[in-house]
Amino acid sequence: MLESGRQFCSHSKSFALGIQELSQNSSGDTLMGECLEKFSQSLSRMMEQQEELLETAQQSLKQQLQTLVKEDIKQFKETRKEFERGSESLGSALHHNAEVPRRRQHDAEDAMVALKAARTTFRNRALDYVLQINVIQSKKKFEILKFVLSFMEAQSVFLEKGFQSSKQLEEYRKGLDAQ
Repeated sequence: MLESGRQFCSHSKSFALGIQELSQNSSGDTLMGECLEKFSQSLSRMMEQQEELLETAQQSLKQQLQTLVKEDIKQFKETRKEFERGSESLGSALHHNAEVPRRRQHDAEDAMVALKAARTTFRNRALDYVLQINVIQSKKKFEILKFVLSFMEAQSVFLEKGFQSSKQLEEYRKGLDAQ
């Protein structure tokens, strides 16, 4: 989206430059040259404002993504590692419990206690892992909404500046209509 906007601005600037060149080539008709020059300047200003909007959108998106990667993904990876360790520990406790001969009462009880502890640890880590996933998903939704709000504010400023530029040209256009 941002790249398409940049291409649009680039093509519009080329169009404005074409109008400006046309105004310079109409040396015989000063009214035509002045009119084309003014319109090309106005179009150039609007494109500069459009580029500001795109730059603001890109900076906002970049900031949101960096925050997500630096903080949330790092914490998520740590939680996932803990979950995987708990899973391995539970697997090993299950394997040990299955291999212990039931005739050895003391060893069987120790294996059962170790299995219960591993299950408890695994459940806690699994809950932490699921919680971390939910936190990231809810943060992601919030960050997306924050970006959209920022973009809408920038769009509002852009449209307001465009309206002001149009107002400035209105008197000039009325003067042209009168001629």
